[in-house]
Amino acid sequence: MREILDQLRGRGTRGFRIVGSPIQVADQIESLIAATDLDGFLIEPVFAPHDLEDFGRLVMPILRERGRLRDGEAGNTLRARLSETPGNDRLGAAHPVIASPVTAG
Repeated sequence: MREILDQLRGRGTRGFRIVGSPIQVADQIESLIAATDLDGFLIEPVFAPHDLEDFGRLVMPILRERGRLRDGEAGNTLRARLSETPGNDRLGAAHPVIASPVTAG
C-alpha cells in the first residue's frame, strides 16, 4: 500500500500511468484492485481521444471476461447501481429504513 501511495504522491493529481499490451494493462488494473480494493477508475487518454476507444475495444473485454467489469449498466440512478438487487431503484425489505420504520409520536 505504501508503494501505491508513494506513486500517487509523485504524480500529483494525475493518478497512475498504466501502459502495456491489453493483457498487461488488465493485469495491472487487477493488481491495483487486489492491493487497494478500488472499485472504480477514471480513465484518461494518454495521447489522443482514440486511446479511450482502444481501451474499450481491447482492455474492457479482458476485464469483463475475468469478472472485473459488469455487462451493461446496473441502473440509471446511483441508488439502482448500489442496490442489493442490481437495477432496482427501491430499497429492499432488509434495508434498515424499511425493516425498522420510524414513526412520529
